[in-house]
Amino acid sequence: MGEKVFLTVRPAERDEVFTDMVRIHRSHRIDSDNNIIPAGKVIRIDHAGKHAFAIARGLPDTIARYPEKDRVILMDEFMRQRLSVSSGDKIDRRGITSASQLERILWYLQATNPAVHVPAWLAVISIGLGVLSILLSLALASSSAQESFDIDFSEVPTVHFPTGDQIVSAYPAFEDYSFMLFDICDAFDFTIDSGDCLIYPMNASIGGNALATVVDGNKVIVYDRALSPLVGYEGAEMIIAHELGHHHCRHLGRSVDPRHELQADAFAGAAAKLMRRSLEAALSAVSVLDERPSRTHPGRQDRVAAITAGWNDPGAGKACELP
Repeated sequence: MGEKVFLTVRPAERDEVFTDMVRIHRSHRIDSDNNIIPAGKVIRIDHAGKHAFAIARGLPDTIARYPEKDRVILMDEFMRQRLSVSSGDKIDRRGITSASQLERILWYLQATNPAVHVPAWLAVISIGLGVLSILLSLALASSSAQESFDIDFSEVPTVHFPTGDQIVSAYPAFEDYSFMLFDICDAFDFTIDSGDCLIYPMNASIGGNALATVVDGNKVIVYDRALSPLVGYEGAEMIIAHELGHHHCRHLGRSVDPRHELQADAFAGAAAKLMRRSLEAALSAVSVLDERPSRTHPGRQDRVAAITAGWNDPGAGKACELP
């Protein structure tokens, strides 16, 4: 867990009252294995014999107004009452842990937001209605999750193109991929309000590829889940970081340049370092890269060098600079 750190309790933003959420800087969301707890995950907060469950998010831009800077925890009045704390009190960071599976269920059931706890209780009640209602709920959830729309890649800007059909059916990304994007944004202190992280993660079958594009004026990252068995979780995270790099470095709509790939690689390496990933983790997706260079992409050796450079100098990687 590292050094002993106390976080100062401060009020949540007005529009985040009764959202069952707390905001903590990513450097203080550390679990018992010294791993960063991803943004969007349910955490348990223990303090002076009290405990509460909440969704963890990063700190907003307005945090600069507090003298403690990143050593704060923002929570609404209801959460403060649960923990018997007031604004200005201190909470030991070691009391913040990842919630267990059962505790995540309890969070849904105890949430103050009716939009969360009412469906949760209805789900619990529905269990008593039998297997038929459960199967029906799963079918409805599945159809909702798979709601898709078509992207015609002959009409939108992108730095990569899918193999095969140019019209692809994409759907909102599964939870893991969305959390990957949130964690990467969190590492760079990117926010939705600033536009740096106003990006929509999507999944689609695009020939084992991933790409950055813009659809109807919205920045999108499309990731083919067929990549994940090949590169693992950390590899998928680095691929998404690479595509975020294309957006951040403003490569879309520009002439094809292999250096753009190296800049996005360096950006991904920087993301890995800022997320406390090892260099080995930063390079976990290189096995799917072509060894030889092409008109659009450098060879594997040059790309490994760019990722490594970004990992060694995150500031340069974030600035889209190459050594």
